Amino acid sequence: MQKIFKPGEMLQQEEILGCFGTNASRFAQGIVRPGIGYVLNEKTSVWLGYGWIPAGRPYLAAVVME
Repeated sequence: MQKIFKPGEMLQQEEILGCFGTNASRFAQGIVRPGIGYVLNEKTSVWLGYGWIPAGRPYLAAVVME
């Protein structure tokens, strides 16, 4: 059953992913994406969020924070 959100309701979402390289023995890349949303009507919501994507070997020679 799908939840119906009411206009004016605040929403939140978090997503955390990790990728491992070198035969799954070392961290290679991750994604952290938090977000908040606001329901405008039954079919529309607006969202604001941020994505932090650290990457390292084997994708890059050194660890880089994007």
